[in-house]
Amino acid sequence: MFYILGTVIIAVIEFLLIYQARAMYSRWPFLYMGIAGIFLIALGSVPLWDASRLFNFIVGMMFFVNLVFFVIMANYMIRMRFWKDSTIKDVDYIVVLGTRIMSTRIPPNLKSRLDKTIETYRQLKCRPKIIVSGGFSSTNPKSEAEMMQNYLVKNGIEPEVIIVESRSLNTMQNLEYSSIRIRADWENNYFPQILIITSDYHVPRVNQYANDLNLRSNFVQAKTFKLFKYPAMFREFTAFAWYRRYTLLTTFLLMFVILVSTLVS
Repeated sequence: MFYILGTVIIAVIEFLLIYQARAMYSRWPFLYMGIAGIFLIALGSVPLWDASRLFNFIVGMMFFVNLVFFVIMANYMIRMRFWKDSTIKDVDYIVVLGTRIMSTRIPPNLKSRLDKTIETYRQLKCRPKIIVSGGFSSTNPKSEAEMMQNYLVKNGIEPEVIIVESRSLNTMQNLEYSSIRIRADWENNYFPQILIITSDYHVPRVNQYANDLNLRSNFVQAKTFKLFKYPAMFREFTAFAWYRRYTLLTTFLLMFVILVSTLVS
């Protein structure tokens, strides 16, 4: 009876942590991480004093799954918090990543990226080309890239330095299609210096994608209002997990097999 009651209590806490994850993390990410960490410590201490193999198996599997996601989330938060902008003196291309636009107006997150692009462009002594990247994310007849181009031109950027990439529908495609445009435009023998500008919460994932695509890129982050930042951070964590879903699934299955083998031995 004790084991059944304990399993129910653990399952209820786990359900609440998952069910309330988006709402709570989007408001108080560090509080949510603290509660998740305490629950993880509690799970880790259960097998030390309990004698039921089946109960230990359930707790052990839940502990391992929670530990993996906790480490991914903590790693993302640490990387984002301590990320430093690249020190750039000379740039050949500035790549500005788009974001979903649901109306005819530039959303705050994208405006922040574009304003950072304008500031960075004017600080550079060279005059790099600017690639605005983003496809059609709504019923708007204009693509994200076209709206970004219009914003830059209205704010004093010369139209001839802007390259429009309007095919991409996600972050990975932003990088892939932008690199294709760079290769088509670049006429020198050496590799161009590329600077990617995106939101602060977005940089760790973009950096991971860039490494996977073997792009030697530098980054400048655009600041995000907290009202929009924390919900976006949760989305970034889930995107990280989804991107590595096959690795995670393989790891979980391996752990399941190990725990089952200890249960039947």
